Amino acid sequence: MCFAKAYPAERLECLLDGMLCAFAFFGGVPKRAVLDNTSLAVREVLRGRERLETQLFEGFRGAFPLHADFCAPASGWEKGSVERGVEYVRDNAFRPTPTVESWDELNALIVRELEHDLDLRKLPDGRTARQALIAEREHLRPLPTHAPQTCRVVPVVPVVADKFAHARVDRATYSVPILYARRALIAKLFHDRVDFALDDKIVSSKPRSFEHGAMVLDALDVLPLLERKHRAVA
Repeated sequence: MCFAKAYPAERLECLLDGMLCAFAFFGGVPKRAVLDNTSLAVREVLRGRERLETQLFEGFRGAFPLHADFCAPASGWEKGSVERGVEYVRDNAFRPTPTVESWDELNALIVRELEHDLDLRKLPDGRTARQALIAEREHLRPLPTHAPQTCRVVPVVPVVADKFAHARVDRATYSVPILYARRALIAKLFHDRVDFALDDKIVSSKPRSFEHGAMVLDALDVLPLLERKHRAVA
């Protein structure tokens, strides 16, 4: 069985969300995962199978726990089933190219097509793919009660939100409530949103933008200021 999810960019938070969604879709957690040497998960390729992993990826898989095997560099045959899986997803969900209005609609379409094929595809022993998946689920471990968050945690740029309560993070600018102007904030970057936190409180949440130089602003964030200083509208 294949699972696939589409994202607008290649970021670590997308990889982590994809893995978590795959575990939920399969109905459990395997003992190990096989990955290529993406820089999202690997800081340095050492001799043999040894790798220095990025801190966030290592912490994420340690929450399950999940053993990670990394393929040898330039050895595509070691993950041939993944390459065949890519073609399988393309054939079922992207030929012809779908027309959708959002990433959520696209991902729902992908899952719907893959689910539909489970009852049509037969294994050499005569079972359907769905029957085989149900049997395999018995060997998976349950998902943890408290799954790790699939986000990167970074300070905003500059160190504090400016006088307009604008916070720049990952090459995009987001507004936060004017109450938090000139305050030191932490940004939690998810694949679909950015949460801004002060101490242990989430003070603002905005849709994530991967466009360089994007401005994600909400007029309601500055409404308390405009009530007192109406000439500041510009």
